[in-house]
Amino acid sequence: MNLKRERLDSLGATPAEAAEAAGAPAAHAPLAMRSPSLPDTSGWVVRPVALKISLGERRLFWFPFTMAVKEAHFTELADDEYVNWSDWSAVPGHVDAVVIRSQPVTSPLPRRLATAGGVRYVPAQYLRYYMEFNGTFEQYLQKFSSKVRSNRKREVKKFAEFSGGTIDFRQYRTAAEVEEFYRLARELSRKTFQERLLDAGLPDNETYRSNLLDLASQDRIRAYLMFKSGAAVAYLLTEVRVPDILLYRYLGYDPEFRSWSPGTVLHCLAFERLFAEQRFRFLDFTEGEGTHKKFFATGNRSCADIFFFRRTFKNRMFLLLHSSTEGFSRAVAGMLDRLGLKARIKKLLRAWA
Repeated sequence: MNLKRERLDSLGATPAEAAEAAGAPAAHAPLAMRSPSLPDTSGWVVRPVALKISLGERRLFWFPFTMAVKEAHFTELADDEYVNWSDWSAVPGHVDAVVIRSQPVTSPLPRRLATAGGVRYVPAQYLRYYMEFNGTFEQYLQKFSSKVRSNRKREVKKFAEFSGGTIDFRQYRTAAEVEEFYRLARELSRKTFQERLLDAGLPDNETYRSNLLDLASQDRIRAYLMFKSGAAVAYLLTEVRVPDILLYRYLGYDPEFRSWSPGTVLHCLAFERLFAEQRFRFLDFTEGEGTHKKFFATGNRSCADIFFFRRTFKNRMFLLLHSSTEGFSRAVAGMLDRLGLKARIKKLLRAWA
């Protein structure tokens, strides 16, 4: 696998799928493809997808669609493979759009482009970060400067001293263990800014819990909790994508302990455990360009979420609303950034969440 390091600016937030956002099971149906542009049916499903309209980090509402979704990891897609797709004759009539997430791209794409029979819409272009499990954890740490390594060690030591000399760090893998993890992590997630501000906490519904336990029964979950005085203060959930790729799913920590760097400490402890397991090729940090992803990553790929919409009134309304709200959010964020206020306001919002 050739994972190249490239640079591409983000062009907006990644839309969320309805089933994933609600934790509900998706109704999958095979998609009959006849076009040479889509050479086979493997990896394609038709299912309900909801795309969000938001201002900044606040979701306003969802638009429901029926979409043909390419279910493939970015390492399974060739560069620009579906960038110029246009053959709607291959798609059932009730399907509103075709979507390919994390399509590796070799150059920036225009946000909106008219195509034969529809509109190509690219709401998000980003670097998809990953961390390769080459060698040992100590060898991995050599990618950082001596100053950074010293700072990380000091943060771990500081939390250990804060915890009475030893950090209470636990890994969860089996179904029974993951059931306990889910109970504790859900209680913690309610306190986190990820859930209170971004609506991105650990999902709180029975369907998600059941799916999580099913994955654990297949040894496909690696979850971690860190405690202080018996109370969970930080959690990390990752999922094994067969055979040897680990997906970064959910992270959260109690904001009361922010000054003790619980997220950074938990990452260091969890990554050390994963290196020691020697099972995985790499950890995929998935969509988004969080600073912690960039910090811990060993490489990245330029990717884009690509939607091909039919030309219908409903689709035009969505594209108008989505591009307008995203454009307004980017303009405000850019102004605040130029004034030196963006980071400060974000910090305040997270403190108040």
